[in-house]
Amino acid sequence: MIGTGFAFHREQNFTYLLTCAHVVEDMGGENNVLVNNIPAEIVAIGDIRNFDLAVLRVAEIDHIPLLKLTILSSQTEKNLNIKICGNYLYGEEKKMLRQTVEGMIETSQKTMVVQSTEKATVWKLQIQKERLRRGYSGALVVDSETGLVLGVATNIEKDGEQGAAISIEALRKIWPEIPLENI
Repeated sequence: MIGTGFAFHREQNFTYLLTCAHVVEDMGGENNVLVNNIPAEIVAIGDIRNFDLAVLRVAEIDHIPLLKLTILSSQTEKNLNIKICGNYLYGEEKKMLRQTVEGMIETSQKTMVVQSTEKATVWKLQIQKERLRRGYSGALVVDSETGLVLGVATNIEKDGEQGAAISIEALRKIWPEIPLENI
């Protein structure tokens, strides 16, 4: 099993990473999650059917760069060019590779997911170069123009030519205590 995650916050000796809740579940649950072969603690986790996000806390990985997050305005109407960097397994040897694919968020194709009384945006992703693969769940979705992380890839459709991503706005809803400077 493989998934993708990325670092977005550091506090003392701990680095916080964001991935999908279903990646945590696919790895065997909260007690089986490893990041670079280091056990990870689950700080916050959403429902895999709705807010499919999980925040992991890992010690001793200070070398991983932190990425900046942003919440896309709900008023944005133009489609956005994006990059998605994800992991996948290649060949019979199951080598772990990382690749960046390019695409577009179709802002007119957004939907809402609901968990309890909270809502978050989910966008349709249209991939233009390469394709999404198994293992891209939890991958960062970056605005090509600003370099800021807008969302997290959650689903692959049409053999990787399309997908879905949940907005960073859902992060605050699963982890209300998140330090404000990170979004």
